[in-house]
Amino acid sequence: MSIEPRKNFTLKEFCEHRRCSLSHVYNQIAAGKLIAVKDGAKTIITAQEAERYQASLPPIGLLPVLWTPRLGVS
Repeated sequence: MSIEPRKNFTLKEFCEHRRCSLSHVYNQIAAGKLIAVKDGAKTIITAQEAERYQASLPPIGLLPVLWTPRLGVS
């Protein structure tokens, strides 16, 4: 994902850009994983913070198989 230079996001814009829900963003802020700042009445996420957040996300790996269906067993 490429972020426009010096682009700050409102929370709604950040959600649209990341394709995630507003509640997910609030949860990430509350957990300290995403830092939002106030600009008057608006809450924003800076472009630098958006880049940092994206870089902090773990890569997708192979998950352990916890359950496998047994074929032919009723």
